[in-house]
Amino acid sequence: MMEDEIVKIKQLGAVAESFGYFFDKGGMVVYKLPRIGLQLSQLESIPIILAVAG
Repeated sequence: MMEDEIVKIKQLGAVAESFGYFFDKGGMVVYKLPRIGLQLSQLESIPIILAVAG
């Protein structure tokens, strides 16, 4: 990501990212980047979802 994008996302209060969506502390989407692969909306049609964090 470009430095100006990182600054903008931080200013919007983003604390987490998943599938190109950046969320604030309240779980609201504050920024979105286009990504290749699965989209957040596609998760509804997947019967089993496994998440791994480190």
